[in-house]
Amino acid sequence: MVEDNNEHCARLERELASYQAITRRLDAYTQQLETETQELRRDGLLKQAILDALPDPIVVTDQSGRVLRRNHAAAWLFSLPPETEAAACATAISCQRCFGEDCPLRHDLVRGERQLQITGPDGVLYTFALSTVPLPEHFLLLHYQDITELATLLDKEGS
Repeated sequence: MVEDNNEHCARLERELASYQAITRRLDAYTQQLETETQELRRDGLLKQAILDALPDPIVVTDQSGRVLRRNHAAAWLFSLPPETEAAACATAISCQRCFGEDCPLRHDLVRGERQLQITGPDGVLYTFALSTVPLPEHFLLLHYQDITELATLLDKEGS
């Protein structure tokens, strides 16, 4: 009976040691995931800060047209809702000011370059040179270069 208790205690100690080893591995894995998550969060914040520093409207969409990233200039121009962490990855294209056939975000998802005019939320008519650039994994970058002043000068010269 004493021997059975000793065997039982030894078995429990082995199980406890095994459990503690698993717990240490899980703790190390959790720490690694937390570190990687922090690095990804910092990387995302840096990418967004770079986009926001650009003066021209920039929009990045997936192949279905959902806005994955946009800078402050694009949010202002297209009246896109403010980004939140939950919505940052899947804000559907839905310009609050332009649902019609001329909605630039709905029709600018073609590759290439062209010139277009958009009335901003301030009521001013802006002229943009739009460049649509394919990115890896079927993403698209839409760059709206503001050429309003140049277009105005060219119109004056042509008149």
